[in-house]
Amino acid sequence: MRMRYQQRANPDGTIPENALWKAKVQRDDLILRQSEAGWALNPTSWTWRGPGNIGGRIRAILIHPTTPNTMYVGSCGGGIWKTTNGGTSWFPLNEFMASLSVGCMWMDRTNPDVLYAGTGEGFFEAVEGTSNTATIRGAGIFKSVDAGVTWFQLPSTANPDFYFVNRLAQSPTNSSLFLAATSTGIFRSLDSGGTWTKVRDGWAYDVKFHPTDGNRVAAGMHGSPSVLFSSDAGVNWTAATGITNPHRAEVVWAPSASSTLYAAVNNTSQRIHVYRSVNYGGAFTLMTSGNGISALEAYTNALWIDPINSNTLVVGGVNLYRSTDGGVTLSSTFSGVHSDHHVIVQHPAFDGTNNRTVYFGGDGGIYRTTNIYGSSSTELNNNLGVTQFYGGAMSNTTGVAIAGAQDNYTTRFSGNIEGWVAEIGGDGGFCANDPTDPNYFYGGSQNLNIFRSSDGGLNWVDINDGILDRSGGACNFISFYMIDPNEPNRMLVGARRLWRSNDVKTGNQPTWAVIKDPIGGSFREFPTSHYYNNSPFNISTLTVAKGNSDLIWVGYNNGQVWKTTNGTAATPTWTRVGAGVLPDRWVSRIAIDPNNHDRVFISVMGWTDGNVWKTEDGGSTFTDAAGVPPRRLPVVPVSALALNPLNGNHLIVGTDIGIFTSYDGGATWSAETQGPGTVPIEELVWRDATRLLAFTYGRGLFEADVTPADAEALADAMSVVRGILVSGGLSDIRLSDDLRAVVQNGITIGPFDPPIQVQVSMAAPQRVANALRFDVEGSVNSVNLTEAVHAWDFDAGAWVLCGTGAAPLSESVRTYSPPGAVSRFIHPGTKEVRIRVSYARSGPGSGSTFQARLDQVRCRVNY
Repeated sequence: MRMRYQQRANPDGTIPENALWKAKVQRDDLILRQSEAGWALNPTSWTWRGPGNIGGRIRAILIHPTTPNTMYVGSCGGGIWKTTNGGTSWFPLNEFMASLSVGCMWMDRTNPDVLYAGTGEGFFEAVEGTSNTATIRGAGIFKSVDAGVTWFQLPSTANPDFYFVNRLAQSPTNSSLFLAATSTGIFRSLDSGGTWTKVRDGWAYDVKFHPTDGNRVAAGMHGSPSVLFSSDAGVNWTAATGITNPHRAEVVWAPSASSTLYAAVNNTSQRIHVYRSVNYGGAFTLMTSGNGISALEAYTNALWIDPINSNTLVVGGVNLYRSTDGGVTLSSTFSGVHSDHHVIVQHPAFDGTNNRTVYFGGDGGIYRTTNIYGSSSTELNNNLGVTQFYGGAMSNTTGVAIAGAQDNYTTRFSGNIEGWVAEIGGDGGFCANDPTDPNYFYGGSQNLNIFRSSDGGLNWVDINDGILDRSGGACNFISFYMIDPNEPNRMLVGARRLWRSNDVKTGNQPTWAVIKDPIGGSFREFPTSHYYNNSPFNISTLTVAKGNSDLIWVGYNNGQVWKTTNGTAATPTWTRVGAGVLPDRWVSRIAIDPNNHDRVFISVMGWTDGNVWKTEDGGSTFTDAAGVPPRRLPVVPVSALALNPLNGNHLIVGTDIGIFTSYDGGATWSAETQGPGTVPIEELVWRDATRLLAFTYGRGLFEADVTPADAEALADAMSVVRGILVSGGLSDIRLSDDLRAVVQNGITIGPFDPPIQVQVSMAAPQRVANALRFDVEGSVNSVNLTEAVHAWDFDAGAWVLCGTGAAPLSESVRTYSPPGAVSRFIHPGTKEVRIRVSYARSGPGSGSTFQARLDQVRCRVNY
């Protein structure tokens, strides 16, 4: 799953140390400048659309020892979920952890309310993962002492040694002694995770204490030696013998046979064989006869040993198999459970007779069998919303959606959260729909296998014959394609070259033609495998201007951006833009303002500052649009970008730590505190002009109304800074009702009459805005007076002039607007807007007093 790492890596191919946690801290700091009582998007509009029945990849299952209906699962993108009714329904815990990628969990043996979660998923061929876009770096080990209500990071794990925590284990005889298997070795803690000491180098997949003997420990490693054992509680380790051609090992002690240890070993041919040791892991004997069972490199491996009969076991690779002879023969079983298995856990009361319940966790979520010796199972993904989507599309007319998920197919949604249906097998990918005809959808699977449906997503035919860049490294594992927003018969597909079909709706196989040649690289650099790179010369994204099909922008994996202004021609002319200015990082999305085609926003990946850019002149120049401190985007990859079609200053971006919004063209940003949480956002798609779809990599699909109506803020505080309040007060300036606050200037000293200054505060309905307008209704009783309005800049801590004008003798309404980015005039915590209305002589005074009569002072907020 190298693609996900490759997308997010900096130009030197690395990710900075503790980058995810630092970004989370920056996000938290941004939230401190916001109010939980107000949102950048309408807080009531976020709706989770599921899927509730598809699930997603999980690698951890915990069951309360005395209240077994209370269970926890750790998902690889959607965080930790809990059920209190045995899986009838689930709910998420702490949606705002720094990492929602949970690779393992542990429940304290002495107190089941104390939980540990190891983050990151280190079951791939390198830290980078593979081209399957599926792995998320972790942020260490998190701990909860209140049954998962709150979580905190163990500070000692905020370092690269704990980016991928694969397994945790607690001593059966010393509750403070823990071991952790990570991508850099085995670590030992004597204070429940407060401090850690590395006791073994290497890529460790698994570690387990003996059920009763705290001195004996076994560990499963990458490569050779594949199994290690310790007889001094993990201080020293010795390589086991007898295992050949190993790639990954999973180890399990046999509870009914004290000296017996099993190992399920993935070999380098992607097959799992079972080995057994009868001397506490010192020497192993191959048990499995024949070729073993299918696995995916180190990605799949799960092993369960019957606590009653040590010869009965279940092993999971791509599918599940059972053995009753110690692993010699393996028979396929539980065919109803989704493929690709990662964890098998028995019920706490399992006794092999009255209770035979066992749970399976894998790419399809969680399943249960009430008879491990049988073959039937029940899916328990009841609102377990942990599906990892790459992209999707929805018909605005029917509300039918399709979405491509990691290893969970391309699925169809027709309104029932628990009724998503798999339509196209394999890994899903990007999706598209015809905005003019609700019957036409486009979906597919990895390596540019594109399918078309002409009946609302019920039946599908492939349409990719003729696209010669399919697979072989000449396209990304998850490749981008789109329907021209101006011509539903036209599809554009990004690979090594840019492909176009002008008849994508007609016939079984559309006609495809290349309209942009490669920027470099040979066509067959990499094998067609899940486990290899995506070429830097592949197209990563593209867009077509709404209203002008000739204007096409294309982005590449290596950061290059190109455009054409004659994109419908047989051989368009292409020009590179932003060279030397735009970052050399994976271009995730490009958005062209539909109302001003010279205005374009670009988002890029990488754990480097400055991942949103814009041009106002069609690409001649570019400027950073990631914001100005203290309202700048965190240093985090920006994977999705959407531009409000009704407001060219309203941007929404999706990142690896959730959603952020700007209402001033990228000058200032705010973090969303509702909806998807800190889950990675893979795609943002407009359903219509006001409803936005967020396809997440771990929480399924969300929908939000992002265009609330304009609102007004009435005065809620008033003070006379200079002058004398003659009559009236706050209640008289709140409404336009001919009730007035009358303020008179003071005593004249010198040649100029003293001014009047009235300060008014009001609470904005939201913390960010596209525009502010201040209405002052009233009059004065003397000529030659100037009215001025200033607003308080909360970022700079200074008054800013919004405008001046002649003060009227008869009552009228004057409107003033502050300059520049207006969110700085709204307090990020209280949402206070503070203005000062002043009246002064425009020349030498007469020595006489004058009065200002204010009927209403208000603020109008435009979003």
